[in-house]
Amino acid sequence: MHNIGIAFQMLSEGQLAPTGWKKVTGHLVWDLKMDFTRKARWRKARWVLDGHKTANPVRSTFAGVVSRENEFESCPADPDMWMRPAKKSDGSEYYEYILLYTDNALVISDNAENILRNEIGRYFQLKEESIGPPPKLYLGWSR
Repeated sequence: MHNIGIAFQMLSEGQLAPTGWKKVTGHLVWDLKMDFTRKARWRKARWVLDGHKTANPVRSTFAGVVSRENEFESCPADPDMWMRPAKKSDGSEYYEYILLYTDNALVISDNAENILRNEIGRYFQLKEESIGPPPKLYLGWSR
């Protein structure tokens, strides 16, 4: 394999970006792919923009709607998981969870369908056939 062109160029401190280009910040994400025996098969790295440093977009996203409109808080251990305290019909307390990944949402609650239809569904068009129990394999998780 040979290089076809330069994907990106590191600028020195204080060096200006060329005309027509914009200087951006980012970081490398390293990934190790394994086979079913847990043996490493290949490695890859990719450079990603520092999107976590930008302001919230004007148009709401899943995570923005979950946090601003539905009183869920992002889990400190995983920013794609949102949680809020709730009460069951018998009065016992528990946490409701929403797991988000790209355009997928998994709601864990005694009231999951209501949260999808009446809270998240107020802001996003949901596919009717996608509302229900999760399939046997969901986002790499098997039940």
